[in-house]
Amino acid sequence: MKGFILLIAFILILLGCKSNQDTAKVKLHNSYYQKTDSLIKKGNFYLSNEDSFANSLAIFKEAQNLAKKYNYISGIVTSSYKIGYIYSAQSNVTFASENLYLSLKNAELLKDSSSMAQALAGLGLVMFNMNKWNSALSYFKKASVIHNSQKQEKQAKNLIQYLSGLCYYHLQDYKKANQLLEESKKLAVLEQNEMRIYEIRLYLNHIKLIGGIDKNILLEYDTLLKKFKDKKEKVGAC
Repeated sequence: MKGFILLIAFILILLGCKSNQDTAKVKLHNSYYQKTDSLIKKGNFYLSNEDSFANSLAIFKEAQNLAKKYNYISGIVTSSYKIGYIYSAQSNVTFASENLYLSLKNAELLKDSSSMAQALAGLGLVMFNMNKWNSALSYFKKASVIHNSQKQEKQAKNLIQYLSGLCYYHLQDYKKANQLLEESKKLAVLEQNEMRIYEIRLYLNHIKLIGGIDKNILLEYDTLLKKFKDKKEKVGAC
């Protein structure tokens, strides 16, 4: 009986040691999770305040490596999206797609619909910049399904609608393009996005010109183009 009691005591000690080890492991992981979040915050600062892709990319990569090492899924989602965003802006299609897809897959693990929509829209933009209009539309549609259920994602939804309209424009589906761009123009007016309004009007006028030449439309078309030239801006997807 005494031996049995000693055995139970020994097992309890072992379990206690394991519990302490698990607690220490959790604390260690939490500290690295916090470090990952701090790196992402730092990367965002460089990206938004100093417009430094080089600095922010290095920081986001450090955060991503740390998140992968300690299986911090949320950290992988955010850092991978940021890296994909930067590579997309640099027209590095391979690395942009790779990181955005990684963000999407991990967001799916968390069932984080907002991050899923963000990654899908990012992949759509990569396809858009490659002039792969059908592929871009496929991603935009998937992102829109999620955004439609999230009121807080209104601005992102509006941008996707605008880009989808341009995809249909380039696919020469002018009826669908006109519908989406007209809706986008109303939303751009509400957002007071002046350059977006000018750009949409240019595309809408061009769609009208397809049916026949209208001097008034041509005049407005030239006037709008001059506004872009005066501001030294380029029309986004022409």
